[in-house]
Amino acid sequence: MAFFDKVGATISNFGNDVSNKTKSMMEVSNLNSQLKSCEESLRAYYREVGKAFYEQNKDHPSPEFTEQFAHIKEAEEAIDHLEAAIRRAKGTKMCQHCGAEVAADTKFCPTCGKEVDDNAACNVQAEVVTGAKCPKCGAAIKVGASFCSSCGNKMG
Repeated sequence: MAFFDKVGATISNFGNDVSNKTKSMMEVSNLNSQLKSCEESLRAYYREVGKAFYEQNKDHPSPEFTEQFAHIKEAEEAIDHLEAAIRRAKGTKMCQHCGAEVAADTKFCPTCGKEVDDNAACNVQAEVVTGAKCPKCGAAIKVGASFCSSCGNKMG
């Protein structure tokens, strides 16, 4: 009988160890999940503060942020140009008054009722620039350009 009691105790101890380890792993998993959530919130707050700082200072950035502000401006301009290209490809344009996307032949916006200007900045066809500069003259290089459109210098 002592043998069976010993086997039973061993199995019981093993079961308790597994149970304790499972609880511990579940606790670690739960804490990791909470940590990830806190880190994501912190990143969101940093983005929010950074964007607010940029918006407040974009016209007169302090010298230590001039380069980053220039990159943000270039990215915003590229996004605007790409969005305009997408609208052209879709046969639409944007109402400069309310931001609604309307058919290209629309004269008056169905959302706000105001006249849609084909020449508004958001609807003017513009070429997308890469952010790269011509090494010879410093002009912005357009996407896909093999030569600088200002001085004719061969790119690449």
